[in-house]
Amino acid sequence: MRTTLRHAFLLFAPAVIALFAPTAPGQALPEPIAPPDAWGYEMFDQTTGSCPFQFVDLAGGGSLLTFPAPGDDEGAAFVPTRPFQLYGSPVSGFVASTNGYLAATGSLSAEDGRDYSNDSVPSVPGYVPLVPGTPTASFPARIAVFHDDLALGDGTVRWQEAASCPRPSGAIAGEACTVVQWSGVSRAGGSEPLTFQAILYHSSFAIALQVAASDGSGGGSASAGIQDLEARLGLSYAANEPGRLGPGTAVCFFDPRHPAGGPRADLRLSTTAKVEPSAPDALVTYGVAVFNAGPSDATGGTVDAPFPSGLEWESDSCGGAFAAGQWVLDALPAGGSAECHVTARVVATVEGIVTHPFVVNGDATDPDPTNDGVDVLVQVFVPAPVDDGDGVPASTEDSFPGGLGVPPLAPGDGNGDGIADSLQAGVASLPAASGAGWLTVELLGGGCSSLQEVAALAESAVAEGDLQYDFPHGLVAFRIPCPAGGASVRVWYHGASAVPPVYRKYGPLVPGDGVAVWYTLPGVGFGESRGIPTASFTLVDGQTGDDTGIDGVIVDQGGPGQPGESVATIPVAGPWGLATLAALILAAGIALQRSRLR
Repeated sequence: MRTTLRHAFLLFAPAVIALFAPTAPGQALPEPIAPPDAWGYEMFDQTTGSCPFQFVDLAGGGSLLTFPAPGDDEGAAFVPTRPFQLYGSPVSGFVASTNGYLAATGSLSAEDGRDYSNDSVPSVPGYVPLVPGTPTASFPARIAVFHDDLALGDGTVRWQEAASCPRPSGAIAGEACTVVQWSGVSRAGGSEPLTFQAILYHSSFAIALQVAASDGSGGGSASAGIQDLEARLGLSYAANEPGRLGPGTAVCFFDPRHPAGGPRADLRLSTTAKVEPSAPDALVTYGVAVFNAGPSDATGGTVDAPFPSGLEWESDSCGGAFAAGQWVLDALPAGGSAECHVTARVVATVEGIVTHPFVVNGDATDPDPTNDGVDVLVQVFVPAPVDDGDGVPASTEDSFPGGLGVPPLAPGDGNGDGIADSLQAGVASLPAASGAGWLTVELLGGGCSSLQEVAALAESAVAEGDLQYDFPHGLVAFRIPCPAGGASVRVWYHGASAVPPVYRKYGPLVPGDGVAVWYTLPGVGFGESRGIPTASFTLVDGQTGDDTGIDGVIVDQGGPGQPGESVATIPVAGPWGLATLAALILAAGIALQRSRLR
């Protein structure tokens, strides 16, 4: 089966869209000469290309069927060794009539072969005996090969089984068959020899009728066709139509489970999914189902779905088959189905549609290729920035618990101005690096209005630790675009009862010189706002507290420090260490001089 049309299913979510997308037409299927009957038998003849005339002449071979003398209006039973079905019902044996038909029974008490009335099928079989009151036996399920009022005369009826039929059925390759052949029989009162046969196939249950020699009317008074066990369903090929059953005629009846041209399995592919909109690195899951609508079983097949650029295989429920882009199907009987769920990771980094095609391929002819494929279309979107420019995600700022201060601060509002911090570039709230409480950095005014790259830092995140101070509330770092004027900054320490009144800063003493040291930032005011400890200070581009010199940006990091265990250690390096050492020496000298003057 070649896939010639793909369709996509609407998956009821923004992430997955469906479109119908036709492709090239598929392989043409054999066309019967009449509509199928209610059971589904299809009928072809030698003009269709699906039922060639290929006479299997027994030529005196096989088993001769014996009829009572004089061989007129008689039947003979035989039982093939291999199974056969007619209209889905098993047939235990057959009765061959000298009148050119087969009854689907192996019992002469159910069918005596005497029916010479060639009624068109389907019809209830029977005849009026020449002697009134004579018992008759007529079985409804029949195959009319060349049904007429015939006489055996010098002719014969033979049958033979073949493990591999000389004439292929056109449904299953290499299957066994039984041939029943009438040779040299004639119409009652006529002399023209008639030779015809029925071939019964034991795997596909197909039936082939062939006429090698006919009368001058071409079977103008004969019938040919099949009918079921109740004589209610049937297909008629000929019913007293001159020329219809002439020499070279071949008529084939194909069981719907084993159609002409070989197995025919309508594999239908569908998909279902309900997924959230898909951002880069998100996982999307969609189910793929294969259904075999028949009529034949599908003994194998694949669903091919190579992952396109933008999606990567993550997992699936069919043993990891789609990791290599192909799911090998087990045999699917007619009416059977199989399903697999695929999870993919979105690796596309730009917005757009990523198409993931799925195509089912079977080992049988597909009568409807329009449902063999489905395109799953994954809509990828790149989320807009999730912060207001201060570098702290909105989800983090909105997580500020509130409930602190007097009156209590609202959740998500760390400076109590009634506006969510996540909506203000000049206010940022985030957890302290110490793990205790939250920090809020707030611009109070001046010539600068927005914060950037706000981050809570532990002392260990700085290039070198402060040898004199510890930082119980951690540090805070930020950038302030500030081309003119100064920036008034207030830092809130939520959850603290108080903060040490020394604000330590790490950076160059001379902004922009590149030599960073720890020092105490001058001019810091410590107090409370709504009962929350705060530290407030003013920073100016290129002045103490800024790291980068005059460049229109203030870069700062620091926090309240308290004397630590190493506070008594005498600095031995750096400008501040030397200054401290000199001050200690000077103080000691002055004290010594005063003691001498007393």
